[in-house]
Amino acid sequence: TESRRSYAEMVETVRALTGDLDAVPRWGADESTGGAAAATLGQEISANSDEHYREHIEQLQAWLGRSASND
Repeated sequence: TESRRSYAEMVETVRALTGDLDAVPRWGADESTGGAAAATLGQEISANSDEHYREHIEQLQAWLGRSASND
């Protein structure tokens, strides 16, 4: 339930953005690139949402399997 609520909030927030998702946010500069932009706003959102889910999908599936077997 919490995951679904969080996802819905993220989608609502992204839809409400008035900026360009291909633009580089001011806070997107990275010291390792000498202050050059590391990612666009869209890339930052993706890295912290869909890419993050893919990064942890095996852990989530294992947890869900354990959770289901504990019922």
